[in-house]
Amino acid sequence: MVAGILRHRHFEAVPQETTRETKDAVKEAIFNRLQPILHGAHVLDAFAGSGALSIEAFSRGAAKVVAVEKELNAFQVCSNNIRTLGVVASVHHEDISAFLKKPSEGFDVVFLDPPYHQSLIEPTLEALLEFNHVRDNGVMVVLHEHDFTHPQSLTVVQEKRYGRTRVTYLERTSNV
Repeated sequence: MVAGILRHRHFEAVPQETTRETKDAVKEAIFNRLQPILHGAHVLDAFAGSGALSIEAFSRGAAKVVAVEKELNAFQVCSNNIRTLGVVASVHHEDISAFLKKPSEGFDVVFLDPPYHQSLIEPTLEALLEFNHVRDNGVMVVLHEHDFTHPQSLTVVQEKRYGRTRVTYLERTSNV
C-alpha cells in the first residue's frame, strides 16, 4: 500500500502469466489525483486482479468498495488479500459484463485495468453507462497500453503515460 490507513502493508500478487501488477508509482499518481473525491466514495474495481486498487481505495477513505474478477486464481488472491488486510469490500467472481447487468447504487470512481490485449475497455465503458453504474460527475480511471474509443458522453480530463502504461481519466458530467 502506498498511503492511507494500510500504508506499507504488503499483500500477495497474482502470478504474472494471468495479470500484471500496477507499479507503486502509478498507483500513487492515480490516488493523489483522486484524493479530493475518494473519501466517502463508492468505488468499483472492474478487473480487480490482486485487489491492489480496491485495497488502496479503501485505505484512502472510500466508503464502499466492490471488486470484480473473472479469473479464478486472481479472484482467490484478491479475496485472500482483502480478508487478510481487513478491508471492507465485496468481491465478486464473475465476468464484468455479467456483473454490470445487475442494478447497483452507482459508483463515484471506477477502475478499469483489463488485460491489455483483450479489447475489453470499450464494451465495459458502454455497459457502465448503459446500466447507469456511474454517478453524475463520476470518474473512470482506465489503465491501458493502446488507444481506445470512449463513448461520447464521457470526457477525457487527463491522460498520463508511465512507461508502457497509460492512465486515462474519463468523467461523466451528466446522467444522459
